[in-house]
Amino acid sequence: MSNQLIEYMKIHLISLEQDLEELSIHMEKLDPAEKEFEDCDFEYNNISGQTIATRHLLSVAEDIMGS
Repeated sequence: MSNQLIEYMKIHLISLEQDLEELSIHMEKLDPAEKEFEDCDFEYNNISGQTIATRHLLSVAEDIMGS
């Protein structure tokens, strides 16, 4: 069960990183003065925080499991 959770967290982290990449590419096409840019920036920061938290939890889980 624990190994399944760690594998899920790794897959989730990859998904978050892909989302960040897509947002970054999209934001490069926008004018920073646009409302859409502001919305994307908010979403980017949100996903970035999720990425940091997931990396931390994954690291702790791997330490506990001795992986």
